[in-house]
Amino acid sequence: PSIMNSLLKPQKLWYRLHSSKSCLTDLSNEIKTASKVTVPIDITKPAFGDVFEKDENWANDVYEARIYIKGNNAYLRYIDAYKVKSEYQTKADASKLYISFNALDEFGNYPILFYGGAQEIVTDNKTVMLTPISSDIVLNEQEVYNDDKDGLEVSLLEDMYAYYNVFDGVSVSTETKKAFAITSESFKTQVKTALDGVTAAVYQNGSVLNNVTVGTDGIIAAGTLKDNKPNNGFFFTLGDKYFSVCKNNLDGGNVYDKLDIYTLYVPAWAAMNTPAITFNNNNVQVKFEGTNGETVTTTGDDITFKPTAESSTLRITFEDATGMKYVRDIKVQKVQ
Repeated sequence: PSIMNSLLKPQKLWYRLHSSKSCLTDLSNEIKTASKVTVPIDITKPAFGDVFEKDENWANDVYEARIYIKGNNAYLRYIDAYKVKSEYQTKADASKLYISFNALDEFGNYPILFYGGAQEIVTDNKTVMLTPISSDIVLNEQEVYNDDKDGLEVSLLEDMYAYYNVFDGVSVSTETKKAFAITSESFKTQVKTALDGVTAAVYQNGSVLNNVTVGTDGIIAAGTLKDNKPNNGFFFTLGDKYFSVCKNNLDGGNVYDKLDIYTLYVPAWAAMNTPAITFNNNNVQVKFEGTNGETVTTTGDDITFKPTAESSTLRITFEDATGMKYVRDIKVQKVQ
């Protein structure tokens, strides 16, 4: 029964009776000494693709892994990368998969850290780091982030594999477990930063302005919606999520104002509120500045930016809790 529960299908079964001559005194007499019986079994294990299917984060053989943040550390998540097919729902468990990572150089530096059960092993004559898919997979920021922490030095991880032991939970030898592991096809991982794709823009009648014109008061009005989409004013966006930019939404006082899962705040504005925001997890600091040295202030609830020249650039810097920075610029000119 344990064999059947482990996805293995017996194909042929035959018996062979081995008897030594000393055990047989006469063919007509009863065999007096017990004979040794061997039971060879020809077993076929299922292919990885027969048991598991990919989730929606795949594009052919490339898995998109967006960094998520716990505390001040960057993590990768593969727990939902594979799902068990319906016919194997009671026989397999995708949370028991393992993922292999290759070293980035000849010095054995990996894109992830030894954490959460990760271990270095030799498989197919190659040394890799193998980690449980269900564990916290800690990114090696020193190797993956660039020196300025404004982008990734390594964004594509190649020649990776997922492994599953069909004897998981069954008491068998290590050799048997190795013999009956099933392996995915080689795949790649496209690593994306936590706020990859974030934008800062001013809208007019539903369209993004390439050049923003401000009056003498320098006010850039908070964003307003039409048909549940950005219509006029200042917005941050991430994917299909949006955030109206104004002081009230950036002072940490309204916990419901988020950009997707992220709480955005300007530290100086948030300092006016209690409790203080801790710079960790999904909290993101926002900084406004003018590239000509202008100071960004507020008028009421609106952002105020007064170019010192005929035109200037309003620079917005998002910083996530791992220290990764995302710089976005908006061209601003004075009203003529």
